[in-house]
Amino acid sequence: MIKRSEKVYYPYHHRHETVKSLYDHLRHTHPPQRNHYLYNVIVQAQVETDQHSGEFFLKLVYVTNRKQNGTYSVWLPRIPV
Repeated sequence: MIKRSEKVYYPYHHRHETVKSLYDHLRHTHPPQRNHYLYNVIVQAQVETDQHSGEFFLKLVYVTNRKQNGTYSVWLPRIPV
């Protein structure tokens, strides 16, 4: 599961978006796919360390939170390579 942080940005359609702003963008442009499974999107992530840097793709899946109405969770499923 991913936290909804304002410090982490993901490139999506040539813009840098947070998890929450990406959800708002998807909510306004696409209808939800199912009741409990709202949206999924593939974004590119970058990691930089002292030795090297790298880029890889992540799939963000937005699902409804069953315990609280009107909220959602963001999951990272495993993507086959």
